[in-house]
Amino acid sequence: MKLEVREVYPVFEWSWDITSETEQQQNHEPEEQPEDDDDDDDDEVCGICRAGYNAVCPSCSHPGVTCPVVVGTCQHAFHVHCVVPWLATAAARGACPMCRQPFALDPLRRVNRGATVTLPQLGDPDST
Repeated sequence: MKLEVREVYPVFEWSWDITSETEQQQNHEPEEQPEDDDDDDDDEVCGICRAGYNAVCPSCSHPGVTCPVVVGTCQHAFHVHCVVPWLATAAARGACPMCRQPFALDPLRRVNRGATVTLPQLGDPDST
């Protein structure tokens, strides 16, 4: 039996790489994904807007480099357009909205390396 291929329609998918270098070194072999991923849905969404990392935040219209994801040293990830306004509020006091630890970009995360984000510095939280 001979087959003739007339046309090919490639399909591609991208996603943000939010793993750290140490996690990548520890996981040399890709982990086998379980069949049922429904329980992990909360891990793949921005903690502020609840939209997926590969989707857009409410203030953007196109996914990708215009709506990047940043990961804090506390390991929580957010769209940059969600976390920067949060950190600028007086109530936030520069803390992560999920765990309330001081929020700073994790230097070990590859996704943070290209980030040209200036996080608001509000000073000592006890000063207010």
